[in-house]
Amino acid sequence: MSFSMSKLAYHISNFFSANLVSVYLLIPVSLNSNTSLYITIPVGILLMGILPIILILYDSRKEEIDIFVSDRRKRTKYFLVAIFSYAIGSIFFYYVVYDSLQFNYYLAYFAVTTFDMLVTLRWKISVHVSGVAGPVTFLVMKISNIYAILYIILIPVAWARYSLRAHTKWQLLGGALSAPLVTYVSVNYIAPLCGVY
Repeated sequence: MSFSMSKLAYHISNFFSANLVSVYLLIPVSLNSNTSLYITIPVGILLMGILPIILILYDSRKEEIDIFVSDRRKRTKYFLVAIFSYAIGSIFFYYVVYDSLQFNYYLAYFAVTTFDMLVTLRWKISVHVSGVAGPVTFLVMKISNIYAILYIILIPVAWARYSLRAHTKWQLLGGALSAPLVTYVSVNYIAPLCGVY
């Protein structure tokens, strides 16, 4: 792969990192929720955009890891930080400012990230692909089928991760198939256990 294509793949990987995608897609979620944007957006930026990645940024700055945490054996603690952050979001939109759509969004992220962490203990799954497939499925399920068009983002993301030799085809496929399934389970089975539909 040429230097320019490698650079493009790197930029695509950065632009569509899981935490950034969660913030991008928070916008349509927030526009369709019952809570003010003055609450959902700042809370989302903090709990989805900043906290889940802050330790990664710190450790990569110390050169202990690369920004994508390519070594799966080092990923667990970073997953735990993200899971904790999504749990806070779920609790906030359940007990502090009740909003069923926001609660479901954070809960789905909690479920998918927990699943990815458990898989990563044994095998490397593509968090980039999972981070697109999961929330897009959420938008389709909870807001409108029109958001299915966003699945097209999976193509450049999968290409970028494969081109950078970050994942095999099976690892990319694993993220693409598991995240929608876990999201479906979260929305239809886990959330109702909390009385949220």
